[in-house]
Amino acid sequence: WADDIDTLRAIYAREAVAGKNGRFEGVCTGFSPGTSALLPDGTVVFSEGSLTYTGPGAEPEGIVKQHALISTNAGRTWRNVVVDAAPVGEPCADCRADYYLGHSSVSSNAAGDLVFAYDAASETFGPQRIYVRRSTDGGLTWSSPTAMSVPGENATAPAIEYAERGWSVFPLHTPVL
Repeated sequence: WADDIDTLRAIYAREAVAGKNGRFEGVCTGFSPGTSALLPDGTVVFSEGSLTYTGPGAEPEGIVKQHALISTNAGRTWRNVVVDAAPVGEPCADCRADYYLGHSSVSSNAAGDLVFAYDAASETFGPQRIYVRRSTDGGLTWSSPTAMSVPGENATAPAIEYAERGWSVFPLHTPVL
C-alpha cells in the first residue's frame, strides 16, 4: 500500500498500460479521486477534484478544481490540466460537508477521444449540476461545458463510460436531462 499520491498514480498508470486496471478509485489525500482512461497511444488520463479545507471548523470553502492528470510515459511524469473550477457547492446536512464535492470521471473511446464528467455549482453553497467536456487532443484542451442534469437539484458523483453505442453518464443524485 502506498500513501503517496504520486506513487499511487504511477502504480495505477503502469497497471493501466499493462491492461490490468484502468481505474483510480478509493484513494483520497486532499483530492477527490476519480477514474482513469487509457488512450490507444498509451497515454493515461486520471480525473480528480481538489478543494481546500480552510473554512470554519476546517470545512471546505473557496473553489473546487477539476483536474485531468496526464502521463504519456507510464506514470514517470505527469501534466496537470485544470478542466474547470467552480465555487464550493451545497454541503451535506447529515454527513461530511464535503460529501457532494469534487467528483469526476473520465472515459475514452477507441479513437482516443475523451469525455470528462464532473459536478459543479454555479454559486457558493448552491446546488451542483453534472457537466461534461470533451477533448480530442489527449486531454490538453477541453470543450466548453455541457450541462447533463436538471437545474435547481443537487446532482453529484457522475460516472461516465463509452460503450459500442456511445457515451453514458450516470449521476449519483438527481435525474438527468
